[in-house]
Amino acid sequence: MTEESMNPPEATGPAANGWPIDSDAVLAGVEEKQDDRVLDPGNLDAEHHALELKFRAYLESGSEDEVRSLARELSSGDLCEVLRPLSVEDTARILKLLPPDDLAEVLSEIDNRSLNVLFTLLDIAEIADLIEEMSSDDAADLIGDLDDAQAAEVLAAMDEEERFEIAELLRYPPESAGGLMGKEYTTCTVAETAADAVAALRGLEEGDLEETHFVYVVDDKGRLTGRVPLYRLVIAGPQQQVSELMETDPLYVEVDLDQEAVAGFARMHDLITVPVVDHQMRLVGRITADDMLDVMEEEATEDISHLAGVSVGEYGEQSSFRVARSRLPWLLGALVGQVGGVSVLNHFQASLQARVILVIYIPMIMAMAGNIGIQTSAVVVRGLATGEIDFF
Repeated sequence: MTEESMNPPEATGPAANGWPIDSDAVLAGVEEKQDDRVLDPGNLDAEHHALELKFRAYLESGSEDEVRSLARELSSGDLCEVLRPLSVEDTARILKLLPPDDLAEVLSEIDNRSLNVLFTLLDIAEIADLIEEMSSDDAADLIGDLDDAQAAEVLAAMDEEERFEIAELLRYPPESAGGLMGKEYTTCTVAETAADAVAALRGLEEGDLEETHFVYVVDDKGRLTGRVPLYRLVIAGPQQQVSELMETDPLYVEVDLDQEAVAGFARMHDLITVPVVDHQMRLVGRITADDMLDVMEEEATEDISHLAGVSVGEYGEQSSFRVARSRLPWLLGALVGQVGGVSVLNHFQASLQARVILVIYIPMIMAMAGNIGIQTSAVVVRGLATGEIDFF
């Protein structure tokens, strides 16, 4: 045995600077990540369809253990895509089998159709427990979708700290920076050290820490003055001052800025996290990249919907009656204009030969068919682009 094998190499990075490394915790985190099933990114539609069929078979046979095991193998995003074509009842049956932590992750991404049904199967205390497991921005969005009476009941059943955070977020318009932001962020002051900043990070829950990229520096009044990237904390010594590590004049947005402007601002400056301040420059929240991507998709959907004359709420709607009701005002408006055109032609029908009298109805038929075709194509194209519609 060589001397080198008997003596392990010197630690580098944080350990060399005096930071302790919990190798067991690191390995546990790696093993936990390896438990998720990795789907082929080049063949996602086919894999989602195969998993959908497998879920249907397990549900028909009543194999709840297999359903639970398969659902826990998938990431929350993949599970939501697999559940999308299933009926509301089957979706609720699957979600009821998930443990609270996994269910909370799925609830932050699943469609409102399944959310509403799931809430009818749970009591208020269970709903409150699930929402407490979610990030504050997702929890606020979820509660904002409930009716006032149910939202008040859920908030009353939550812990005081979580209730205060969500109530604060609900004060802002949903399509503003304040409505997008979350409260999971870490702060320190310029007088503190790197060790103090790391200690503050250790106070975060694991799920919140995964979305943390900076420690924000504030003054004694809570006003944003800078930020410290995590990589600088990794290579810094424990006693190094935050003032030496921080980036001054960080980019930020104010709470009342429209969400589309927030997404454009982040895209322009290549930001993965955007701090949010109030009108006194006090740090009140942060917006992460996944929320900004959702905004971009939402705004693009809204724009193309307005061009085609369809309602944004129609996407994901399975009721033909509700779809027809949302389109009816646009179609009636078009019909009125077309009837006017027909009336004009009809006024001059005496000058037309009797055998071509039916020609006056052709513009109305063609125009209506064109409107319906544009609306349908807009919904289908958007559904194909986002994966909500496939050919299986």
